[in-house]
Amino acid sequence: MCLVLAACGSMPKHYNTRGTDTPEISIMNAPEGSTLLLDGQNIGAVTAERHIIPVAKGSHDISIMNAGSVIYERTIFIENGTRKEIDLSTIPTK
Repeated sequence: MCLVLAACGSMPKHYNTRGTDTPEISIMNAPEGSTLLLDGQNIGAVTAERHIIPVAKGSHDISIMNAGSVIYERTIFIENGTRKEIDLSTIPTK
């Protein structure tokens, strides 16, 4: 049981907040050199700065890559007026 709880502390945090009417994804604390893929499309570099990406309502595949490896991968559903916050500060860096 302790091992399971200890592993949970190293997972990226993600949660919903209220934003503008347009659905948004917010990426925070990405390791240097990370790249965002949204629905299979390369959106570009993300850094430790907060990046807010407007998206359409519905399901989206999100992948964040660093040094050739996927460090975050989720399928999310987002509704109008919602911002999905993804905090990568707990991901170990090399």
